[in-house]
Amino acid sequence: MTTAPVGGPSEFKRKYTLMELLVAKGVNVLFNDRLHAKIYLFDESDLTKACLLGSANLTNSAMDKLLEVAMFTHNRTIFKDVLTVFYGFRNERDTIRFSQWKHREAASIKAKMEAT
Repeated sequence: MTTAPVGGPSEFKRKYTLMELLVAKGVNVLFNDRLHAKIYLFDESDLTKACLLGSANLTNSAMDKLLEVAMFTHNRTIFKDVLTVFYGFRNERDTIRFSQWKHREAASIKAKMEAT
C-alpha cells in the first residue's frame, strides 16, 4: 500500500513502471493518497512473513535527497499487528487497487508516459 504516482514525467514514470512490475510479479498493489506511512507485507508461506514499515515515498526525491526511516522485521507478532492495521487501511473508502486506479486515470497515465 502506497500513494499513486505523482510528480514530473520522470518521477511518475519511475513509480508507475515499478508498480506495473510488482503487479506482473503477483503483488497486490493498493493506493491511498491519504496514506503517508508505507506498508509492505511479505506473506509467502507459513514460514515467510515479514513487513517493511516506513515513511519513504517511491519518488526520486525520497530515494535521492530526503532522510527517511523504515523498519524491516520477521517478528510474527509485529507482522500480525501490522496486518490488522493494513486491513483497516485497505477497507478505507479512499483505498483502491492499482488496476482500478489505472482504469480511472488511463488518459492521464498515457499523457504522462508519453511526455519527454
